[in-house]
Amino acid sequence: MNRGWEKQKKAVRKIVQKEIKIMQKKYWLIITGIVILSIFVVLPFFRPKQISDSVDNNPASQICQKINQDGVRYLCLALVNKDEKYCQNLDSNPKNICLAASKEDNSFCHNFSRGNRQYCYQNLIDISGNSTFCDKLDSPQEISTCYVHFISTNYYISNLRVINKSMCDKVMKNQPEHQLCLAMVTQSTTPCSSDRVDCRALITKDLTLCSKSASKIDEDECYHNLAMLKKDSSICERIGSTETKDDCYRDYSRLSRDQTFCDRILNSNQKDQCLTNIAVNISNR
Repeated sequence: MNRGWEKQKKAVRKIVQKEIKIMQKKYWLIITGIVILSIFVVLPFFRPKQISDSVDNNPASQICQKINQDGVRYLCLALVNKDEKYCQNLDSNPKNICLAASKEDNSFCHNFSRGNRQYCYQNLIDISGNSTFCDKLDSPQEISTCYVHFISTNYYISNLRVINKSMCDKVMKNQPEHQLCLAMVTQSTTPCSSDRVDCRALITKDLTLCSKSASKIDEDECYHNLAMLKKDSSICERIGSTETKDDCYRDYSRLSRDQTFCDRILNSNQKDQCLTNIAVNISNR
């Protein structure tokens, strides 16, 4: 009797142990399932924000989407759509540069190092068309550079109504750009000194003058200017410096709104800036 009872107890114990193992297995399966489900529920909150599904469908935005660097792509989208939502994908300085341009608010350009501050203001001025933002910069050198950028950009596209002689007063008189500024706003060679053939070439559009420049740097810059003014991209090929040649194709692409010129640029950063310029130009039409 005792033996039978012992056997029965052992059998029951085995069944119980088996049930316990089954329950433990089910328990861990349930726990594992809950953990996996939680990961899929929570994970999206930790992923970088994606905007591919919400990008505005317009020609300018489509050009922005071709930009390789994420930061420049989001900045481009913010500029062409004047929508700060794209800036939220950026961090720190790039985010503030983006917000400054999209909101046309120079307060976001504060507290930058000199180089970043200049870049922030130039983006802001390009998108707003408001040169008075230049006056918000701290140093005379920064203000001078800002006005030269604004004047030359508009001179290239024959937008002469927005530039005037008083702007040249903001350009440092001991800088060579001061003569160029006066020549551009007056459309006269009178402000050009005798040794500044690049200044005279800017007004006369005489290509032969470039080769008579005082230095190779001045000669390359002369070709750069005339490529814009004569609307002739082949002049960019005369430039010896790779950097200046990239600048030439970048600026020419803005005038022509032709993306193929961006493909000729060797520097990847300049290439992305080239696409941004075209997109902004298209969005401002």
